[in-house]
Amino acid sequence: MNQHDQWVDQAGGGPNEPTRVSVVIPVRDRWNALVDCLRSLAGQNYCPMEVVVVDDGSSRPMPTALQDWNPPFALRFLRTPPLGIAAARNAGLGVARGEVMVLTDSDCVFGADCLRELVEATRARPADVAFQFRFVLVDKRLVWCMDSLAIGAKQKRLKTPSGHIRYLDTAGFAIRRAYVEGHSPLFNVSDVRGSDTTLLAKLCAEKLLPCFVESARVEHHPVQSLPRYLLRHVRIGYFTSPARARLRASTDFLLTGARRAGVLCSAWTDSSKCRLGRLAFFLLLAAYVLEVLGRITYRAVGMRSGRTDIFGTQVECLDSVELQSRILSATEQHRSACVTYLTAWSLVQIQRNHQFKQLLGKFDIRYADGFGVVLAALLLNARRIRKVTANDFFFPMCREIARRRLTLALVGGEPQVIRKASERLAEKIPGIQIGLSLPGYLSLEEEERLQRSIAESRPDIVILGMGQPRQEQLALRLRDAGAETVFLCVGGLFDYIAGRIATPPAVIRRCGFEWLWKLGYAPHRYWRRYVIGIPALGIYILREHLIRLKAFVSSRGHNKTGDQGA
Repeated sequence: MNQHDQWVDQAGGGPNEPTRVSVVIPVRDRWNALVDCLRSLAGQNYCPMEVVVVDDGSSRPMPTALQDWNPPFALRFLRTPPLGIAAARNAGLGVARGEVMVLTDSDCVFGADCLRELVEATRARPADVAFQFRFVLVDKRLVWCMDSLAIGAKQKRLKTPSGHIRYLDTAGFAIRRAYVEGHSPLFNVSDVRGSDTTLLAKLCAEKLLPCFVESARVEHHPVQSLPRYLLRHVRIGYFTSPARARLRASTDFLLTGARRAGVLCSAWTDSSKCRLGRLAFFLLLAAYVLEVLGRITYRAVGMRSGRTDIFGTQVECLDSVELQSRILSATEQHRSACVTYLTAWSLVQIQRNHQFKQLLGKFDIRYADGFGVVLAALLLNARRIRKVTANDFFFPMCREIARRRLTLALVGGEPQVIRKASERLAEKIPGIQIGLSLPGYLSLEEEERLQRSIAESRPDIVILGMGQPRQEQLALRLRDAGAETVFLCVGGLFDYIAGRIATPPAVIRRCGFEWLWKLGYAPHRYWRRYVIGIPALGIYILREHLIRLKAFVSSRGHNKTGDQGA
């Protein structure tokens, strides 16, 4: 029995026993900063406690000294694919067992009484579910001083007379386990940045503002150099814009001009208290200007979440991380879901075949797997969407599937292709559980056997690789037969995994020229799709614009006739 198991076994908890705390720390390569964070936790005047360190796909191995360290608390390491900090936090919260969950960053250092003060606050305010720590001014390095000056000024201005705060920063934040279990996943993985703001919007909508625990103090020690810290604010402004829009729609807690001026006044006052304060303040102004520049850039060219309509078919505007998260969330919640892709050839078939359009309309998720779809969304709706290919997300998703001990069923391709694909998948991802592997050329009798096999083995995800529309038709038939699982259509992916077709380099996929690679590699197989499909898509887009123009002119004509009649 390991240390974590012992902690769990002892966690019965009577009314007089201390509240148990779990600390979740995502980390990616910042092992030195993590050591300082863990040492500050080891010096806490509070016990019992567990710490869950989530390795979010680090490229550097964990130091041996950290592996061999025997801290005075239960320490658990969890490795996940690099799906972003929000996904890492969700993974850590999923395995934590404390009554109170503390979220922090690897570059934070806790005051000695921080957790004890938190526990006292949770007992004194049983109606509150969220608790925000106080960030104190650090005057050792310029970047540290800038960061703590900005956060401290916001906290000072945004606290309320009731003891709550209109601010949330998961570098020092706690939430009750009961709320996490009722709102899983807690963080929105589609937010590259701004998941804190999205969570604040969720809490505000439920009238559950975080309680501000001023006596629970945390220091934030950013590891970036000054130039990188300043440029990071451009990314912050750009990527937090969707989360800010959600907060603006649900509350009035965003910093208005007056509130921003108040924060700057507080920062100016606090800057006189430290040696680097004045310089930090003016650099903070520069960082704010860069953040505004990032927001302006997002308004001009940013990608909005949600769906967009292309030829009467809804296409999801998401990235590979959000797609993986939605698939995995459906499996863990035991929900049936059908997921497929759209390419330029799919859009052409939608225009030519109404039954295919209706077929796609029954799917839960349709994502853009082709530059033609991205271009169509831009030309028809002035909407930027992201191109997502199975080559990009399939293996990271399978690693997460293996980590969660979920089972796969692979259906598609020729017998030798699916056999080779299964073998290679098992070689590349140790621990992957492939419960079923069948070729895609099925007779009616074989399909009935497949239905029985899926009903008996109950795989969590069924991967269908047979090309459109055969794979979509099979997915819906299996779902209608009662299979409560996730069906993911991947087209010719098994050919790539088996090595039958060479995988195009990542740079070609990112530039949108994967179609050219396929055409050059197997022209006999893809010439119709690209030589005919791409010009046909252009004609359909032009026709759609002409239809809209005709409708606009007709509506203007009716309006003028109505005005003259009046």
